[in-house]
Amino acid sequence: MGGPSHRAPGGMALSPLAAIFLFLHVMGAIAAFGPSFVMPIIASQSRKMPSGTLFGLKLSDVIERRLIIPLGLFQAVTGIGLIVTIGFDLSAAHWLAAGIVLYLIAISFAILVQAKTVESMIHVIEALPAPTPGTPPGPPPAEFMALAKRAQQGGILLSVLLVLIVFFMSVRPQF
Repeated sequence: MGGPSHRAPGGMALSPLAAIFLFLHVMGAIAAFGPSFVMPIIASQSRKMPSGTLFGLKLSDVIERRLIIPLGLFQAVTGIGLIVTIGFDLSAAHWLAAGIVLYLIAISFAILVQAKTVESMIHVIEALPAPTPGTPPGPPPAEFMALAKRAQQGGILLSVLLVLIVFFMSVRPQF
C-alpha cells in the first residue's frame, strides 16, 4: 500500500509539487486573512479608549502592511502554482475565475484604498495637539471621523469579498 494520496478536483492524484502549492495556498490564506477579522475588535477597543487610538491605528497598519498584504500577494503566487500544476482551465472553472476576479478586486482595494485610509487616519491623529496632562483627549476632528467611516466601510467590503472568495474556492459552484 502506498502513502496518502492527494486528489485534485475530479479525483486525479496531485503531483508532489501541486500538493506543496496547495498546502502553501491554504496556510497562506489562513495566515494572511485570519488577522483581518481582528481589525474590528482593535477599532472597537480604540473607540472605547481614545487615548489608545493611535496605538490601535498603528497596530492595524503594521498588521496590514507586514502580514495581510504581503501574504495576500503570496496567495497569487501559490494560486498560479496550483493552476499550472493541476491544469485548471479557467474558461471551464467559472468558480475559480470568479474567485480570482474577487481576489484582484480585494487585494487592489486593500493596497490602493484601505491601507492609505488608515495611514491618513494616523497622520490626522499625530497632528493633533497633545491633551493637557490629566485631561482626557477631546473628540476626534471631523476629518478623522470621515476617514474612520471610510475605513469601516472598506473593512466591511473586504470581509464580504473574502467570504465570497472562500465560498467560491471551497464550494466550487458550477455556473
